Amino acid sequence: MAAFHKILVPHDGSKSSDPALEYAVKIVGGKDSEIILMHVIPSFPAPFPSAKHGRIKAVSKSYLHDVYEELESNAEKVLDKLKQSWTSSSGVSMHTHVAVGGNVAQRIVDYAKKHDIDLIVINSRSTIGRARSRLKFWVPLGSVSRAVSEMTPCPVLLVRPVRKAA
Repeated sequence: MAAFHKILVPHDGSKSSDPALEYAVKIVGGKDSEIILMHVIPSFPAPFPSAKHGRIKAVSKSYLHDVYEELESNAEKVLDKLKQSWTSSSGVSMHTHVAVGGNVAQRIVDYAKKHDIDLIVINSRSTIGRARSRLKFWVPLGSVSRAVSEMTPCPVLLVRPVRKAA
């Protein structure tokens, strides 16, 4: 079996995504190998909620631009911190990528296709609710790992979150 030289690790910002990254570091093959940490900021469902009528009919483009910019900046900081931590402890070459807008699973698959990814290592479940305070944004993930595994042409390794012993 050939070694995996380009591994994509989608990371939702929660600690439960860390085991997928840890596993990728263990299986990446050789000096010329790399791990790409990716985060996707999905398109917001519109319209936004409103206290008065339950919904707002329109949100300005400049407001949305500012929101996405802040979300992207926060996600980049989280991924950069992970990258620095894992690169220094493992010596593995690591890059980050933040995609903004669109369907999360589709953006992961598109990136994998465009960049000839050998393997996607992804958490089998999301616990993004716990990550909201860390990333400072809300992300409606759903079953991203399942959708990715069904759509991508490359192998997908689903990593179960670590459970604490009872």
